[in-house]
Amino acid sequence: MNPLFYRKKTIPLSSILTKVLLYLLLIHPSIKALSFKEVFEKGDLKCTTKYTITGMLPIEITREYKEGQTDFLIIRKIWPEDAEEVYKFVDKNRKHLKPYLPFIVEDFGESEEKTKYTIKGELEKMDRGFYYKLGVFYKPTKDAKPIFVAFLGTHSFQNSCNGSLDGMYGIGYSHQGRGIVSTAIKAFFNHLIATTDRLIRLNLVMEKENIASERVAIKVGMKQVSSDDYNEWGGYQKKNEILIYSLPVSEWKKIHWPKSKLSS
Repeated sequence: MNPLFYRKKTIPLSSILTKVLLYLLLIHPSIKALSFKEVFEKGDLKCTTKYTITGMLPIEITREYKEGQTDFLIIRKIWPEDAEEVYKFVDKNRKHLKPYLPFIVEDFGESEEKTKYTIKGELEKMDRGFYYKLGVFYKPTKDAKPIFVAFLGTHSFQNSCNGSLDGMYGIGYSHQGRGIVSTAIKAFFNHLIATTDRLIRLNLVMEKENIASERVAIKVGMKQVSSDDYNEWGGYQKKNEILIYSLPVSEWKKIHWPKSKLSS
């Protein structure tokens, strides 16, 4: 062959990369695929705080809301068999929830079938340690059937840097004003403190016009902070039109931590 007309065969870069990846994943014994939790703990994501969901659920609460009058709350995972009740709850409270929790209305309020599909997806995400999304069930008496009255959970652990974690909730209109949310948040935040590693600060974030949520934050002892301070703690960037209430875990414990745990 005439060397002047010989053209060296080129190998596409994509082909080389594909072979290297196959070698690393399938051939080399020291390489393995990392789960979300492992990547998170290695610090390869934006935040390096380690969060794990290890706590036992459900949380059962007996409270005396008036002198001589007792009712009951259950905080637990939402299961596929709850789909009909959850969908009806969202449908009934659609106008009430949509301004502040549009993703709840979108994910759980389209149809019972989609609600069941969403619930399954949320359970998988919780099992993988992404966040909590739970239900609050209310019983006016001990023997009554529990009624779904609120969503309760956290925003993404991945976006909660430096040990700062946001709580979230959405209660039905007809059950507002009974202290259900403030009671549930106290129990849930205590649960988070007891079961979540490196948790330093708890937050509740709301729209300025959401007066009911602001009252809840004040009722549980949280203090309003600036968006600048919040943006230093968390992964989300909040603007000035958002109200942010927050409390360090050390201060929360002084107010709400069970005395039995303080002395142990």
